[in-house]
Amino acid sequence: MYQQRKYRDKKNDERFTYFRVQEKETDLWIGITPRFYQSWLPGHVARYIIRSRREIETYMLTDPAFFTRHVPLDDVPGDKAIIHQMAEAGKKAGVGPMAAVAGAISGSVAKDITGMFPSAELVIENGGDIAAVFASSLVVRLETDNHGLLGETGILLHGGLSPCGICSSSGKFGHSFSYGKADLVSVVCKVPALADAWATSLCNIIRSDTDLKKVDQIISVHTDIIACIALANDNMLVYGDIELLQL
Repeated sequence: MYQQRKYRDKKNDERFTYFRVQEKETDLWIGITPRFYQSWLPGHVARYIIRSRREIETYMLTDPAFFTRHVPLDDVPGDKAIIHQMAEAGKKAGVGPMAAVAGAISGSVAKDITGMFPSAELVIENGGDIAAVFASSLVVRLETDNHGLLGETGILLHGGLSPCGICSSSGKFGHSFSYGKADLVSVVCKVPALADAWATSLCNIIRSDTDLKKVDQIISVHTDIIACIALANDNMLVYGDIELLQL
């Protein structure tokens, strides 16, 4: 079911030119450095998404469990990069491959556009999951359904973290399935698909605020997690090379 994405109204029109590309359930909101925007770019991205979705849908015809399972796949046959990326991300984070689909698509689109415009800054949002390429510090707003503890808050990412993925999961709002009850878990990784998978995995663990200790133990030994914010009731965990800003 489509959910109106009002958070897209909160954008930086000075830094980015924005456009939307939608193909079935994939709904991308893309910001690019204004001087790199081209009128043909939305159509190019749409065709890229169609090819990526076709690869996923075709693979699921041969392996329906790829779509439904909530546990990792040990291995997948074939040579489709996006399928292997999703499976590998799920394996590292301990979740099924579809937990990484939004991050994998946004990350693949970012890589494609960067290949054409290497100097462009990009923010590609796909259902709340973001792939970002930036030359200087970037602020990403956190959406927490008006949670009182966090309020209007953003993550400040310094330029050295680019490119990266910033992905979120919640057990209380949004369209994604979660076994957990966290208000919000946001994860930053170099690879967007991996950030997506880890956000799902860590959110699944949090059934109460006491589970934040488990999350802290997990992220401290997984170096692919650059940063994490986890919010459960009136408790919050902040980990990694980021800053929180009041907006």
